[in-house]
Amino acid sequence: MYLQLVKVTADAALPAASGSATGTLSIEHVEALLNALGSVSATVTPDLDLGDVIEMNIGVNAITMAVPDNMAANNIANAFVFIITAGVGGTVTWNAKYKFPGGIAPTQTTTGTDVYAAIAVEGPTGNIHAVRVSEDSL
Repeated sequence: MYLQLVKVTADAALPAASGSATGTLSIEHVEALLNALGSVSATVTPDLDLGDVIEMNIGVNAITMAVPDNMAANNIANAFVFIITAGVGGTVTWNAKYKFPGGIAPTQTTTGTDVYAAIAVEGPTGNIHAVRVSEDSL
């Protein structure tokens, strides 16, 4: 299964308001592979070579989310999505490299599915900026 996205790039500055754009605007279709992990426990280390959309069920009361394997190095953005279902009312402890708005990771929904989006622009050695984009949604 693939997640379909649209990527938009421009080779010149786009106007903030009603001006006209110069340069080239490129729109391309992007697909992200689903990496369905099934039931997980203990420490989860996602492998981005297997997919950028990581889906899992918490199989025990708590998991620790590690920094993903196979992140591109230096100045290449790594964007990935976590879809986490609390199968047993579990919790998620995030590695310190995950940075959430306000400095506090959200509490995992205990009876549903949460969706998190994450991006790392400094490769595997930098921070991973993450946000919960949907709570108890699926």
